[in-house]
Amino acid sequence: MFSEYADQIKKLPEGSEARMALLRTVIKKADEDGSFYPRFYFRKALVHDSVFYDDYMDALREFPTMLQLFDEEAAKGGTDGEDTGELMWAFKWMLSGCEHYYQVTRAQFEGFLEEYKKRCIQYGYNLRTYYTESMKLYRHVDRMMEDKAYYEYKKTWRDSLSDCVACDRDSEVKYFLMHGDLEKALEVAEPLLARRLTCGEVPEVTYQALTQYACEEMAKGNPVDEEEVKKWCECFAHPLRYRNIAIEGFGIAMIYYAMTNPSKALTWYKRYWTTFESMRNPTYKFYFAIGAVLFFQKRSKETYKMQLASNFPFYNEENVYNVKQLIQYYYDFAKDYATKLDARNGTSDFVDELNLFCGTIEA
Repeated sequence: MFSEYADQIKKLPEGSEARMALLRTVIKKADEDGSFYPRFYFRKALVHDSVFYDDYMDALREFPTMLQLFDEEAAKGGTDGEDTGELMWAFKWMLSGCEHYYQVTRAQFEGFLEEYKKRCIQYGYNLRTYYTESMKLYRHVDRMMEDKAYYEYKKTWRDSLSDCVACDRDSEVKYFLMHGDLEKALEVAEPLLARRLTCGEVPEVTYQALTQYACEEMAKGNPVDEEEVKKWCECFAHPLRYRNIAIEGFGIAMIYYAMTNPSKALTWYKRYWTTFESMRNPTYKFYFAIGAVLFFQKRSKETYKMQLASNFPFYNEENVYNVKQLIQYYYDFAKDYATKLDARNGTSDFVDELNLFCGTIEA
């Protein structure tokens, strides 16, 4: 039975709604059956698709069960090296989602990190990926911890658990952008942007990070190479539209278009407002909400006419919407997420980002 399900799943595009829905259904059936391998490996497939094509939520939900299943089977001597490798790859992917959800406390993600470190040592891996994930998790929490992780990462050789070379480069680019060093970031990014080093989501996610940095510079009133930034945005927005690669960029593109191209901003908004409503990832939603605020702040009239579907939160048959109401709606979302993310992180990074782009808006 499960081999037939596996064949069906392989035929569906990775990350598609149909594939992920089928995976969830099959996981329930596997749990009822009680066999280790279908319960473990279908969860691993869902963790993968959740991380690379969706919003990480399924990865965060399913990985703890996956870990428990592995430990129970290992205690009976039923696991092998391949199972261990699959576990650790899923563990690494899940870790990368923790930063996005304020619901994951600092104590929890630090606990996950330490467990990951322990298992890397236990299973014979080095700590390069532990340092990579530490860089990601601490970049909005503790810059000294992020710096320490970066320097340890640079000293540690690659092993079989390492990200691909392109992904490692992308992590380094983001590190330098977080530290405001665009020149160094572009130097590191050169083989990515020239497409000599690529993978399934690089350089698209690299272009996202560069575009976000440029938007922040524009918001500060600093000069940027407008043509270059336009190219950066299109290099990730186009594949996102047609192949759903690196969906987190839907918010960054909304910010960029709202700042530079009202016509494209409207098209983008109408395409992705439904994604915003269904999206569970607070960080992804935060950036789209900022872009929506920027777009509607630039409307000169009190109302704005848009053809939107009937499930739009403020839908009316006239398709005429109150601009102030829309601004407040998205600003309240962004402020709520920023406040909660900063409270978890113990910093003011997200509130500062909101204020940089939108200022303070009172209800």
